[in-house]
Amino acid sequence: AVNDTKANANIGDVINYEVSFSVPVPENGLAALKVVDTMDKGLTFDNGDDAITISRTTPSHTGTLEKDTDYTVTPAGGNGAATTITIDFAKYLTNLTPNSTESFTITYKATLNENAVLGDDANKNNVELQWKNTGEENPDTLPAFETVE
Repeated sequence: AVNDTKANANIGDVINYEVSFSVPVPENGLAALKVVDTMDKGLTFDNGDDAITISRTTPSHTGTLEKDTDYTVTPAGGNGAATTITIDFAKYLTNLTPNSTESFTITYKATLNENAVLGDDANKNNVELQWKNTGEENPDTLPAFETVE
């Protein structure tokens, strides 16, 4: 489920996002796992080296994933248009435990830019979890749980 938390911010302010999700891993594993965030044009994604932190928590494992080693981040759009950020876990799929539920927390930042629209329903951010079980043709998509500070 998506948490519709709203942040009170002014242009130039940094907004902190936290996205938590759990995904079931079947016996044959996952063929794909992505988080896709679509930010309104009023938000500028912070894509610096230390801009994203991803942690994994399971009954048998707790740790932090490494950018470019365990996952990739691909922003698209921006410059006055909506930005789509894709966090792809393709490099990490073999580390997932079959017959388990894997839980992750992603933290990242965006800055309210000059294209921001001020008001209660402005500058929306939509986060989706996409995954595909090994051997299946079509991926599954669900909203991810998101909080804003």
